[in-house]
Amino acid sequence: MPSQADLRDADVRREWQNIDIFILLPRLNWVFIIENKFQSNQHEGQLAKYADRVRSIFEPHEGALKVRGIFLTLYEEPPQDENFVPIHYSAICEILPSLLEQHGETIRSDVGLFVRHYVEIIREATGMSSERIEIEGLARQLYRSHRKVLDFIMEYGATTDFVLAVESAFGENLDYGDDFVIDDRTFMFSGHNNYQASFLPRRWVESLGPDLKWEGCETWWARYPLICWLELREDGDSSSGRLMLFAEVGPLRDYELRKDLIERIDEASKADGTRLVGFQKGSTQQGKKYSRFFKNNGVHISDTQNIEELEKAINTLMRRFDPVFEVLAPSVSDFKKFVVTQSA
Repeated sequence: MPSQADLRDADVRREWQNIDIFILLPRLNWVFIIENKFQSNQHEGQLAKYADRVRSIFEPHEGALKVRGIFLTLYEEPPQDENFVPIHYSAICEILPSLLEQHGETIRSDVGLFVRHYVEIIREATGMSSERIEIEGLARQLYRSHRKVLDFIMEYGATTDFVLAVESAFGENLDYGDDFVIDDRTFMFSGHNNYQASFLPRRWVESLGPDLKWEGCETWWARYPLICWLELREDGDSSSGRLMLFAEVGPLRDYELRKDLIERIDEASKADGTRLVGFQKGSTQQGKKYSRFFKNNGVHISDTQNIEELEKAINTLMRRFDPVFEVLAPSVSDFKKFVVTQSA
């Protein structure tokens, strides 16, 4: 489309047919789509679907349409449709200030102020904010001057309310392989960070065999083909969130062995009648590496900084899945003959 084209008849719509910005130029039979991805990625076939939807609505009346688009992204992600061109948000930080400078006399003051605030938000998200760059420089200077003290604080003093709740429920100063007990059931501690805590029921570990090497899982979580973990997910715009309990079959290199493990877990849960276990469709497909299988596995947290509420939620989830921990243990006990020992 020529840059000098008359755009006075342009029909501009926002969030129309799930399209972020839709521009129709009826006299030119031209449609322009802007798909905005700020903190998310495109869905499979999403861009092509938008183009097909526009053609199905307008082409019967208007004739063949030229559909073109911009894929506006915060990440280095190419568009899946060749009719879209990618533009990174960092380019917006250069384009908008230039337009403000060129057309400042004709732009209303409130509009200009809004655009300037918007540009500053984008600069912050893309790491181009001058204030953020200055703060990062000061932080590096501070670290160089007080490196030993800051390293000590990060290793021994940095914590969160989630970590304190985990230590209250599991026990303090746990290392990989240590046992902890909840309601008479023993678990093997794997590790934790500021929002996750991983472990395995001790019976699962005994069934899998502590002296076995699970090829493909050497660097995955606890180095076993199974893992359980608690994860705190905070809501973006409030202090609330959800505490989740996950279990997953990991990246076993032997496809048949991995498939067999998933089928055994699935059969054991169905035989017991529990409704807390279920794999997604395609979990046994070749090439699949990670397959979660806990259901109804979340608890609402009204205040993610409330240690007592977090600890209560941890105990709630651990007790809810206690029957699952027990019933699945025998389903993984026959795998020792398929793997090699650590000393092999």
